[in-house]
Amino acid sequence: MKAKIRDILIFVVVIAVVIAACVFYRSRSKFPYNDDFVNGNLPGNLYNSGYFCESEDLIYFSNPQDDYALYSMNRDGKQLTKLTTDYATYINADANHIYYIRNNTADSANTSLFRWGMNGLCRIAKSGGDPEILETDPCIYACLSGNYLYYLRYSEEDGTTLYKINIDGSDREEVLSASYILCDAVGKYIYYSGVEHDHNLYRFDTTTNTSSLIYTGNTYNPILSGDSIYFMDCDNNYCLSKVDIASGEKTIVIPDRVDCYNMNNAAIFYQKNDAEYPELCKASLDGSSIETLASGNYTELNLTSDSLYFKRFQDDSVIYRMSLSTNEIKPFEPGVIEDED
Repeated sequence: MKAKIRDILIFVVVIAVVIAACVFYRSRSKFPYNDDFVNGNLPGNLYNSGYFCESEDLIYFSNPQDDYALYSMNRDGKQLTKLTTDYATYINADANHIYYIRNNTADSANTSLFRWGMNGLCRIAKSGGDPEILETDPCIYACLSGNYLYYLRYSEEDGTTLYKINIDGSDREEVLSASYILCDAVGKYIYYSGVEHDHNLYRFDTTTNTSSLIYTGNTYNPILSGDSIYFMDCDNNYCLSKVDIASGEKTIVIPDRVDCYNMNNAAIFYQKNDAEYPELCKASLDGSSIETLASGNYTELNLTSDSLYFKRFQDDSVIYRMSLSTNEIKPFEPGVIEDED
């Protein structure tokens, strides 16, 4: 009798395992993976906390009027939609999902009393709904490349190291045992500056998890543009330089000390560091045609196809929007959608 009961239990367990495996396989097979090396946001945006991300016809952003909750809008600032109350940074997007680092605090994000994860890597459908937590440990600098998210993860045991995780939440693993910032994703490659032994420029191949040296120098926050890589030149008072990939020749583009910068295919936007006359400036890609956009200290420069968004230094109360066509600057006031009870 005992043997018969044992055989029945074994049979039931086997059937349960088979059913669970089938459910898992079907759920994975239905997940909308990316067919190519989708890159989640502009590298310059991610270097500047990734508050804005343009995807298809919509802009996904952290709303300064609603504790930096994640919203979407069209380019005209209409069709406002609230996706989640999470304080969202490092926003990335593909065709189906938004990925972001949430940075909730006790007085922001009107979420449950039992918030067990104040910081982490999350995924949410573009149509909204409940966010799914991909990484519960504190993390920063998330960057989407293909079907993987690369990010810096902190733990008490290992400190800050580079991790990656599949967009479906599987295959989480450490990539490099140092805090490399991989924000400049272009196709299957990601360009970054060394931090462990040097500050040289490297190219990381996401298909092989290997790096190759591009340029020897003291660099920070590199951005690939055409045949050149722009970077903050630490050996030259943090001016903005570029290096030609083919020849290895370096050229100083902006001789002023730069606190932060962003760029598109037409211009460079940067904060000029000057003790007496700090300015937010714009220049051509070769460093010519410099314009002063605003006097003062500004940071978190984020670009979309038609706007530059930025904050005053050490002031999170307001984000400003500048039209790229007119240079007109106004406070960014998208409005607030109240949470349903």
